[in-house]
Amino acid sequence: MKLTREQNNEILKRKLLFSAAKLFVQNGYTATSLRKICDDAKVNIGSFVNLYGCKEHLMSEIVKYVLQAQFEKIEMFLSGTNYDKIQMYAAETTLQLWMAEADENIRELYIVAYSLQNTSEIIQEMITEKLEDIFKEHLPNLERKDFYMLEIASGGIMRGFLTKASPHMAGIYALEGEHYSTNPYLDEYNSWTGEDKVNRL
Repeated sequence: MKLTREQNNEILKRKLLFSAAKLFVQNGYTATSLRKICDDAKVNIGSFVNLYGCKEHLMSEIVKYVLQAQFEKIEMFLSGTNYDKIQMYAAETTLQLWMAEADENIRELYIVAYSLQNTSEIIQEMITEKLEDIFKEHLPNLERKDFYMLEIASGGIMRGFLTKASPHMAGIYALEGEHYSTNPYLDEYNSWTGEDKVNRL
């Protein structure tokens, strides 16, 4: 039976996502070009542009998948134990740090994900929802915007840690053609001193 255009596009998208994820881990984000992804997936560049537009949008799809899979894996790992939601959040954070420390290319992917505008917004949205779910019962007076600010703060700390731990990665912010987050909340947070951060958060 002949596939519909939608079905064919879904197959092409899966091929591109698989190839991109594999090459990003093997070679790093900056060293992986669109042509390399398309050659590995055996998909022409025209189809890639029609489906994703640019490498950043493809990265956004990978970030969504990885975050959701990470949440599910931690819940499966802790199932059957008397864990609480805060323990789960701690396990998720530990997993992120361990993965970033385990491989320089994965560290680069984390830095990219926290830096590009589209991917950072996805992270902020998904983690804000997770933070509210975990901590709302302990912090009932906080609203969604407050949990959003907490995610901005923790994301800035994570990105700062990963960049400091790997100084040569700082050049990633100069990537040509990429759109980096200019979130005013993040700019404000980064302007605070260490004492301010403790007092305000």
